[in-house]
Amino acid sequence: MKLAVLSDIHDQREHLEGVLERLASLEPEALILCGDLTRPAVVERCARLRIPLAFCLGNCDLPRAEALEDAALVHGARFFRELGRFNPGEQGAIAFCHFPALARNAAASGNYSAVFFGHTHRRAWEKVRLDSGAEVLLANPGDIEGRYAAPGGLVYDTVADALTWV
Repeated sequence: MKLAVLSDIHDQREHLEGVLERLASLEPEALILCGDLTRPAVVERCARLRIPLAFCLGNCDLPRAEALEDAALVHGARFFRELGRFNPGEQGAIAFCHFPALARNAAASGNYSAVFFGHTHRRAWEKVRLDSGAEVLLANPGDIEGRYAAPGGLVYDTVADALTWV
């Protein structure tokens, strides 16, 4: 399964449109948002992709948490306050959140094959080696806001265990 992962949109809808346009050619089968959407209109726009949508709250979302949760209900998205979970099937569960420390703890738990996070606005990825010898992908897709680099995100192919940056 191909999962698109975005974070730190900060209501930059023009940047979001550009990234969604680039994502289209990769044909993602689901979309995960790792927080700091800041407005329900972001949920509405992402829901128009007509693929499963899940998101969690970031620190900038807290004042509008209720409105974002309502938008999730209206648009059929899965809403999580802190740590979200997505199960793409045979490849194992995926976790996502906003904060790096929470993501690292989730990866270390051994309960997930991959964990995604935001907050830092910087692309990053690593393989976390567990005591069992298994490895867990831990990745930040960067941001849509464009704070430190061009707006972008990633697509994670759960079968190939591979990232494509957009």
